Amino acid sequence: MKFRSQIYDALKYTLRDWKPIILLGLILYILSVLNNVNEVETIIGIAVLILTIALLFLEEGYRYQIIKETIKGNNNPPSFENLKKLIIEGFLESFTISVYLTATYIFISSANKIELISHVQYIHWFILVIISMAIYFLSFGAVINKALHDDKFISAFNLIEIGRLYLKIGLKRTILLIIIGTVSINFIITSVIELGIYDFAQYLDFIINFIVNPILILFLTRLSGLIGKEVTYG
Repeated sequence: MKFRSQIYDALKYTLRDWKPIILLGLILYILSVLNNVNEVETIIGIAVLILTIALLFLEEGYRYQIIKETIKGNNNPPSFENLKKLIIEGFLESFTISVYLTATYIFISSANKIELISHVQYIHWFILVIISMAIYFLSFGAVINKALHDDKFISAFNLIEIGRLYLKIGLKRTILLIIIGTVSINFIITSVIELGIYDFAQYLDFIINFIVNPILILFLTRLSGLIGKEVTYG
């Protein structure tokens, strides 16, 4: 499938049903509200934390379902019926992303601690930076590789298989997948951060979280799934 056709497919998929957009919008907006709740009592603070984590897992689980169903050839957005399954899958996806991001942070932090006063240290710094970038880039193929291998959790960490996945989809699709992954993560992160303290900014925050971010997340996730589907069906 040509890239233009994939974009059209992802857009049509996103706008096919408004229920996922509304439900995702509610999740993202509630997350932004919970993130700004002042912890008055310990019990309330714990309850808010648990609810926030559960909603994050639900959102990540739904994104994984989109990728998995897209690879299987399903052209309709999945439902939110099995919340337990979505939360479990969301936990696994969040854990996977956390492992990759933590490893990236460790290597890049180690590189930053090197004092660049000799050629040897420059080489060490360069190697650490390359490793951190490689881990970060491979993280975006982890979810697709897991979906391609019947939800086997270990497949999300099989760097050789993920590397082969990138070789199959080609350089352009790989770069696209990395950009999609980076943008998606930033949309999710900004969804739980308040944009401002003025009334206008709060209204803008509501519009972005409730309408714009859900549409973009659905669109980008579908596009990621189509790239994975291309590997399977050509």
